Formats: sequence, C-alpha cells, structure tokens
Amino acid sequence: MGDFIIIYMKRLYHILKRNKIHKSKKIICTKKQLLEKHIYYEDYVASIYNEIVNYQNSINNELNEPSIYFTGYSILSYNGDRMGKVLGRDGKIYRGIYPESVPSFRKLWSTGLLQILGEHNLIPRTIITDYFSDEYPIILEHQTVDISVSSLWNTEMIKDAAILICLIKQIAQRVGFTLHDGHINNVSFEKGQPIFTDIGSIVEDQGQATICDREILFTAIYRLIFHFLGNSLLKHIQLYDETNNAIWVSPRFYDDLVREYVHALNVYERYHLFHSSWQCNRIIYRMFRRYEVLPEYIDCLFPMISEKEKEFDDSIYMDIEVLGDELEKADITFHSIVDVGGNSGKLVRVFYSKFKCRTIALENDDTESGIIYKHCVKDNIPINTFVFHYLYGASDEKLKSIRGDIAVCLDLTHSNVAYQRFKADSLFNSLCKLSNRYVAISYYPNKEKVLKYDPYLRKDGTEDIGMFENVFRSFFDIVIRKEIGDRNSRNFRILYVGRKNG
Repeated sequence: MGDFIIIYMKRLYHILKRNKIHKSKKIICTKKQLLEKHIYYEDYVASIYNEIVNYQNSINNELNEPSIYFTGYSILSYNGDRMGKVLGRDGKIYRGIYPESVPSFRKLWSTGLLQILGEHNLIPRTIITDYFSDEYPIILEHQTVDISVSSLWNTEMIKDAAILICLIKQIAQRVGFTLHDGHINNVSFEKGQPIFTDIGSIVEDQGQATICDREILFTAIYRLIFHFLGNSLLKHIQLYDETNNAIWVSPRFYDDLVREYVHALNVYERYHLFHSSWQCNRIIYRMFRRYEVLPEYIDCLFPMISEKEKEFDDSIYMDIEVLGDELEKADITFHSIVDVGGNSGKLVRVFYSKFKCRTIALENDDTESGIIYKHCVKDNIPINTFVFHYLYGASDEKLKSIRGDIAVCLDLTHSNVAYQRFKADSLFNSLCKLSNRYVAISYYPNKEKVLKYDPYLRKDGTEDIGMFENVFRSFFDIVIRKEIGDRNSRNFRILYVGRKNG
C-alpha cells in the first residue's frame, strides 16, 4: 500500500509540474476593445461587399454556352459536394458543376462574390471555361495554389485561417449565400496568406442550420486551446484529417462533444474564470456554448505572439550573403527555395528579395515559425512558413507541399534540434527528401561539438573535413565549394552547393 501511494503521488507531482508549462495568459478584454475589433472586421467585410455591388453593376450576367467536350481528367475530390467535383487535367485544377446545381451556381456567379473574393486572393481566382461534359454542364477553372495540410501550420496561421473562414461567411451572407463547411481542410496558404480553397462550401442562405461555426471550433479553435493549455499532443495534429481513413470508421464521433474537447474546454474556461476579465469569459461562453463564432472573438481570445527574433552570429548573415552571391554567379536554374531554419527566416527574406521565386521557411519550433509568419505578413513578403522538423520522417503528402528546387541548411551540424544521436549522412538524407535538384549548406568544422552529433574525427580529435566531403559526395555532386574565414578560427566554415546524384 505504501509503494502504491508513493508511485501515485510521484505521478501526480510530475503531471502537475508538466501542466504548469503552458502559454495561457490572462486576457483583459474590455467592451471598448471588443467594439474596436468588431468595427475593424465589419469595415473589412463592408469594403469587400461594396466592391461586389460595384462589380454587379458593371458586368453582363449572361453566360456563354460551353462548346468543348471535356475528357481525360481525373477526379481529385473524395465524393464531391453539393456543387460538384474537383477535377484535374494537365496540371490544372477544374471544378465540374452538377446539372442540378447549375441554377444555384448561376445565381452565385451573378452576385460577383467569387470574382471579387478571387481578386483579393481570399479564394483561388476562378473562371468559367468553354468545357462541358455529360455529367458537368459547366466546368470552372481554378487558379492553382500551394496546398498544405494544417498540421504544418504554426499557431498564428491556424488563428488566421479560422478568421478567414468567418470573414468569407460574413461576406457571402451579404449577397444571400453562406458557408456550409467550416473545417480548415478548406484553407491553404498561398505566398504567406490564408486562402479558402473550396467554393463548393458556399451555398444559398435559406435560413438553414449549417455546421460551419462548429467546424471552425472543432478543427481550428480547439487546436489553439490545446496550444495555450500546453502539455498536449493534439496541438500538433490535424484533427479533421480526411486522408486518415480511420476517421470514417464506425463508431464515429467527430465533433466538439468528444471527451478530449470537453475536458480541454473545462480547463480553459476554469483558467480564464479566475484570471481574465468578465468580457473575456462572456466571449468564451458565446463561442463555445452558443456557437457564435466571430473574427473579433477569435482575435480577442488568442492574442498575437510578442516574442522577438533570436540574435545570431554575424557569420550566419555572411553565409546568407555569400550563398546568395554564389547562386547568382553559378550556372544553376531553380524556381523554388526551401530553408530548413535556424535563422529566424532571415535567409528566405533575403533570398525572396534577390531571386523572386517561391520561397519556404521551415522551423521546428512553433513560436519561431509564428514570428517569421507575422513579420512576413506585416511586411507583405509572400513567403510560406511551416512547422516541420526536417531531420525526421514525414508522409509524401507533407513533403510535396514543402519541397523546393534547392534546399538550404546553414550551419548544418549545429542548427537543428535532434532527439537521437545523428551523423552527417542522416542530415544529407533528410535534405535530399526536401530537394528536387540541389542542396546548399554551410559546415563549421571547428565549432564546439553538439551533444547529439557524431562527427567524423581524425586521430588528433579534430573533424575530418575530407571524410565529411566524401559522405556529402555520396548524395550530391559538388557544384560550389567555398571556404570562408581563417582555417583555424571557430567560425571557419565551408559553403557547399550540391546537385542530387543518382
């Protein structure tokens, strides 16, 4: 009995200790602050609506009859939606409209909603094509956008995705439509901005109940709750993951009444009951009990991160500058760059300015990725950033959305956080998976050794650069090799650019 009590109390102590490590902070939200946020979002919705009205007055609503029969396509939807199915052909994205949905679609198109939302990059730009088929009398073509699963998004991105869904619903309601679905599988990030990708969720507003608000809560807001409560695996998981076939297996409970959510909400409500303002608790009640999901509520409950960027040695900034210059001079063609992190997004910002190509910043820390994201949004820099630990495995679906023509890792052996011991070949192998063609690294052989890293050593205990290069060559053909700094200094490094072999 004594052992049982000791074991129980130890476990309870460790649980309580772990649960204290959270990011929850008291929220003193006043009625005035909430009103200011309400006015901000209301003005935004009103400005989009005014553009829609002006568009309606300037266009001819007559639609030309399609004339080209559509064949050779693949179905990208699982089962489609009320409007139709998403189709693919020759690298382009189309949507076929069912015959029974044509009247509703014509009405939607005549409002100008899709056209104006597309102009603002809130949805992919959409046009009506000259194609048709027996099953689809009308076929649309959508702008092709980057698709990324929400398990790659940082907390700030999840918040902005939820706000976007709320705003699109409000704008649609101004013209007699609404959103049926609200899950964040219908959102992706294109050049650093959230974009709603499923116009099939836009339906006529006939006063019907929809699952939109509950799905915003279920798939996005609870992810934020798990993040702020801390000590949670669910904060890292795409909760409504349609590629996970197990979510469709009976018994199926996929809503906000599951045990995990009920318990988390109780803890979240209890924290704010004792720490936050009356207005904050009123918002929590209205969102989670009455399902009134509004952008200003989300904005108030989950304030923006305030952490500052890390400071780095000047050597890292020099690596960025030298690598950029070398890539400009080299006979290398690339259209996308992915950086695996460790420099607070400095590299991708410089490289986007220099090369104007698709640029992605990966960070293995949610806060760091969030800082990069907010800086890029503030400065209007079209860079995607994701939470991803490149050293470890991932599905092809995830890798496809973050892969680049050239993968970059500065200070290769010191810039990652590993949970097992590793050698350079593990790093090269992981970079290979992120690269379509090239990799670029900087290697610091004289730096203090990282605890988890097993270097290739000479008999005198110094790093064997030749051995390191031999292993590098087993993955890549060396295109650029440049030594930087005094060979005997701590900050001596070698810059390599390699082309994938094999």
